[in-house]
Amino acid sequence: YTTDSSVASAAVHAGLVEVGKTAILTVEIVGEQTGFVPSTRNGITSSQWQTWGGFRFVPDSSTRTAASQQLDM
Repeated sequence: YTTDSSVASAAVHAGLVEVGKTAILTVEIVGEQTGFVPSTRNGITSSQWQTWGGFRFVPDSSTRTAASQQLDM
């Protein structure tokens, strides 16, 4: 996800939290990425983006499966 993305929307998109719920998640800044591919997941549509700084969710024992799927984007 781009560093100017809403972390809450990105977490819903990634399937880590449902709309209206709260969660404690860890993100990792991954630096500049060469591009971002759009997709629609969990009712959230992401946008295509060119080179920009990015972040990803760091899996823990309770979110490992969903986060692993997100990290493959």
